[in-house]
Amino acid sequence: MPNKRGRKIIILGIPLVTLGILFYIGHQWGTRHAQFITGGTPHPSNCVSCHLYLDQDAQVARILDKTYVSPFKMLVSPEGEHLYITAHESNEFVIVDLKKGVVTSKIPVGTWPHSIALSRDGEKAYVSNHWSESITVIDISKAKVIDEIEVGSGPSGLVLDKEDRFLYVNNSFSGNMSIIDLKEGKEIRRIPTGNFPIGMAISPDGKSVYVTHRRSRTVGFRESPVTEVVIVDTRYQRVTGRKEIQAAHILENIDFTPSGDLALFTLIRPKNLVPSTQIERGFMITEGIGIIENREDGKIAQLLLDEPNRYFADPYDIVVAPDGQKAYISHAGVDYVSVLDLNSVREILAQNDQVALNRMANHLGMSRRFVSERIKTGANPKGLAISPDGQFVYIAERFADEVSVLDTRSMEIAAHLDLGGPRVITQVRQGGRLFFNAARTFQEQYSCSTCHPDGSEDGITWDLTGTGRNLENTISLR
Repeated sequence: MPNKRGRKIIILGIPLVTLGILFYIGHQWGTRHAQFITGGTPHPSNCVSCHLYLDQDAQVARILDKTYVSPFKMLVSPEGEHLYITAHESNEFVIVDLKKGVVTSKIPVGTWPHSIALSRDGEKAYVSNHWSESITVIDISKAKVIDEIEVGSGPSGLVLDKEDRFLYVNNSFSGNMSIIDLKEGKEIRRIPTGNFPIGMAISPDGKSVYVTHRRSRTVGFRESPVTEVVIVDTRYQRVTGRKEIQAAHILENIDFTPSGDLALFTLIRPKNLVPSTQIERGFMITEGIGIIENREDGKIAQLLLDEPNRYFADPYDIVVAPDGQKAYISHAGVDYVSVLDLNSVREILAQNDQVALNRMANHLGMSRRFVSERIKTGANPKGLAISPDGQFVYIAERFADEVSVLDTRSMEIAAHLDLGGPRVITQVRQGGRLFFNAARTFQEQYSCSTCHPDGSEDGITWDLTGTGRNLENTISLR
């Protein structure tokens, strides 16, 4: 018989051996499970990575992460006294009293709220819920949700017509537009637009809705992207025009001048057909604006916002001043807002024919002719809103949980509006700041988000050697 010490070893050894066998079997199953979930790619597996940390509902994630406000898109009330904000991470519609500088209401809406449209009397707000396939209708005075309207997949940009009768909604994921009859409170029509429609603006005369797209339409082998601005006639509610924007994509947002002579939108020009070694010559990513003259046979131009040795990554939102003299653009990748002199832009258009304008699309020295100011902001500026008198521009600083107030007379930040997010910066939040910031790339040309918008992919094939071999598709990081 084994002695007392031997019995203790056996008693302790049996559970350890059993645990070892179970761990081996579980690890083998876990490895096969991870390969199946990730498309068959072999890699080291760790149950903790997915089930204890990355899962947003897991206990460790709750301890290590916080729920931030993350302001995204904004609008100012018609009387200029309130600011309305979509809160990306907290899934709320936030109301700020601009006279007091405080948040007065936070109204729960759908998942990942994107854009806002306001009725002309300012009594109702419509919020597109990007990941909920719905529009939330809010009674402003009562600060409560009064309706939910189903639309297509991935609702983003939206506008009301001039009579507040129809609401036009971009469905980014399904590539079409929902038209909602507000009297009936439901979608009455869905029309195809293009590849990932995202931004939207209605012309001052109310006759046309212009839609920007994030992705290029299908092009041939070793051809540059061609992304569209689609024109929808509000009378017949159908597509009546398509403007081709050559060698550009990620056309995020668009706005009109008050007179309607120009439509301006943000864009990115990827140099995906030249070797990546050309980055030091500005041949990797350049950022700019697109301009469409809003008339028959109007010119189309692209003007870079970058400078020869300085880049302004990830231009996102654009708002035009009420007098039509200036425009403001947020650069989410470098924490800046650029101020554009629109009279200078008009001069460039008047002095050059279409052939000359096409050549200017790669001219890094053009920005000195029409960019009048560069305003430093907080982390990851996204949506912009302007007061009815044009005196203030409000800047949504997504990773600061604040709204900066730019005084357009002094061109200085006059105030910061705290939206009440957590003060601590978690690992996940810091990771977001790094992912969406271009500070660690050469001359700040691009961030991770430039090629992976919203953590997904840009639909571009990159020829990294410039030879037509070793082609790489941008893959989703989700």
